[in-house]
Amino acid sequence: MLVHLLGLHLVASLVMGQDTTGTEVPMVNMAPSNNSNIEELENEVFSMKVVHLTSKTDAIHVGWNMTYSKNITQQHINHFKVKYRTGKLNFNSDPLGPTNNSYWIMHLNHDTPYNVCVVASYRSDAGEQIEHVVCEELFTIPLIHIISLIVCLLVIGYFVVVFLLAYICVKRNQKKAEDQERLTSEEEEKLQPQENGRNGKPSGNNPYSSIEDKDVPWIESEAADA
Repeated sequence: MLVHLLGLHLVASLVMGQDTTGTEVPMVNMAPSNNSNIEELENEVFSMKVVHLTSKTDAIHVGWNMTYSKNITQQHINHFKVKYRTGKLNFNSDPLGPTNNSYWIMHLNHDTPYNVCVVASYRSDAGEQIEHVVCEELFTIPLIHIISLIVCLLVIGYFVVVFLLAYICVKRNQKKAEDQERLTSEEEEKLQPQENGRNGKPSGNNPYSSIEDKDVPWIESEAADA
């Protein structure tokens, strides 16, 4: 019976928010919480995405896309900064204006990874200065790409030169053939009158023949014998 009474007292104490020693125990509010604070936080959050625009052997062009929220707009942005680090090297850019959305990181090493971070510094509605940081690992391109490009250009240039030389040779041979044909035609035209003289009609007088010459002695002796 005593145990039963002690159990009832303990239950009553817990329900009333007191422990067995009389100290008040904080009660857990099981009622639905107010979502106004959560909605306020969600309205202040904005998103930023780092974009790799392009890379060279010694430079990286990084950009960022902003998606503003209801309470955080571009007017709240103080500035942007671009940072990177590789090994023991660290770099911080000068502050960039709120309208900037890209930046060239120069004087880098080729074929090297860089942990590039974009920092958005803004002020909240409460006047607090907050930094929002997004990082991406970006790379510079190796020199082999440049060498391959140079080799490709040299090969293309070689074929272009060969084509031009072949074209020039063909044109020169055609010109020589045309000149030779013209000279041959001119020589034939010069020889044509001489050929006409050799193959022309005979003249009216018969050509001289020694057998008809009366002064020849053997002709006269033959005539006397007859």
